[in-house]
Order: sequence, then structure tokens, then C-alpha cells
Amino acid sequence: DIYRVGMQFLDFGTYARDQVSSFRLAKSKVDELAEETGERIWFVIEENGLAWFLYGSSGKHPVNPPLTEGSNAYLHRTAGGKAILAHLDQDRIEQIIDRIGLPAATEHTISNREDLLAELSDTRDRGIALNKEESLLGLHALSAPIIHKETREPLGSLSLSGPANRITESRIHDGLAELIRGAANEIEINVSYE
Repeated sequence: DIYRVGMQFLDFGTYARDQVSSFRLAKSKVDELAEETGERIWFVIEENGLAWFLYGSSGKHPVNPPLTEGSNAYLHRTAGGKAILAHLDQDRIEQIIDRIGLPAATEHTISNREDLLAELSDTRDRGIALNKEESLLGLHALSAPIIHKETREPLGSLSLSGPANRITESRIHDGLAELIRGAANEIEINVSYE
């Protein structure tokens, strides 16, 4: 006999996702950014020390790494995860590192505590997180956090990914960073008025 998860669990998954306060607002922005950039866009949250990919949309030229809605990954390996991690309080960051560790996926993964803490500081200064082949060779990504205006807690992040030859430093600085930061800021403002 072959066993599989029954469809009755689909309701539980979509119900759980829909309970995330910023999901509805992020969903429309994800679709809009995918259309505008032509790349793969994700809405990511943190739960139990992992990055969870709640909703994704593909533009005209996406790469499709092995992620689906509901997938999870180590925070330190992804741009979306690092954008969130950078805005958690220091004790929470340390707890996550101690509990989950910093396993590498590629030779580019930051797997040293001091290096990661320096990268998180740079992420806060830049306003975006970067992933340069840290989760998958040939893949670059950038992400902006979605921060609650009053509590200053990260609600999630918007992440854009694509092949390294298209998501270059110059393209990031010539508009992609500002685009993703602007979209995240719109969600932050709208969440505060819900």
C-alpha cells in the first residue's frame, strides 16, 4: 500500500496561513512585484526559528528552486530569513543559533556565529538582506523586512530571487532594493491601520 497525506489537511494549512495578520496584504504585493520584475517573489515569516515560505508568485522569467508554499528553510541561508533575523532581539537570535545551529548548504553559506552577526548588522544598515548563493549555487536573492510600526517586531519579509547573472549588484542598487523596500513599507503602513 502507498500512503499519502489526505486533502483534509489542505484546509488546516490554508487556515493556518490565513491567520497570519500580514498575509492578505502581502499576497497582493507579491503578485504585483512578480509582474513588475519578472522574477520569483516570496512572502516569508519566521516560526520556531525557521523561515516559512507562505506565498510565492512567479514573473515571466522565474527560476524555480525546490520551494513550494509551506516550505521552510534555515533563516541564515535565505535573504527572507536574514531580513527577519536581523530585526529580532539579540536574545532571540542567540536562542535560534543555539537551538538550530548554522549548517551550510553551499560553500557561500554564512555558518559562523560572528560572521552571521556582522551580516545581520550590515542587513539592518542596508535595509535589505542579501543571499549570494548561500542556499543554492547560482541563485541570488534580496529581501526587505516587514516591521510592525508600534512593536518594531518583524512580521515577515518580501523576497526576490533569481539567477546570479540577472540579480547582480548593479541591478540590486539600480532599483530592485528600493522596489522591495518600498513594497515592504506599504505593507507596514497598511498593517498599522487594520
